[in-house]
Amino acid sequence: MPLQVAYARTIHTFQGLSAGDNHPYKCIICDPDNRNYESQNLGLLYTAVSRATTLGDSTGHNSAIYFTNNFKEERIRNLIQRKNSTDLLPSAIRRRNWVSELKRNTVSSAYTEEQLSDILTWAESYRSNKITLENKIEKYTQQLSTRPPSYDQI
Repeated sequence: MPLQVAYARTIHTFQGLSAGDNHPYKCIICDPDNRNYESQNLGLLYTAVSRATTLGDSTGHNSAIYFTNNFKEERIRNLIQRKNSTDLLPSAIRRRNWVSELKRNTVSSAYTEEQLSDILTWAESYRSNKITLENKIEKYTQQLSTRPPSYDQI
């Protein structure tokens, strides 16, 4: 049996990488643990699956991801649901509530696209020393009001 050096990574360290043809990693072998573990760590299995560039051909070969144990496709299709139910997992409910709260508390910018472009241009080119920056911060905090400062005051 020929041996080949292999590397193990946690899914956290694999974020931003891909597996499959034309990628540094040919495939991922994933041990998704049990449903209870996934319900406590929502998103780990999704992250693993999303790193694969192909799920294989009709024969099940040439996939960029393979699973250990007795893994069923139903687990991927129902990631946020309780087993054999349409009820959402508590962590999925908390995540949806959190996203809804973020949306409710999101404030749209009062700046035009041109003003935002000017701000970004200024931010990319402006340089300051520590004393000047501290003075600007102090001045800004003294002038703080309920409305945001215009970009030319910064």
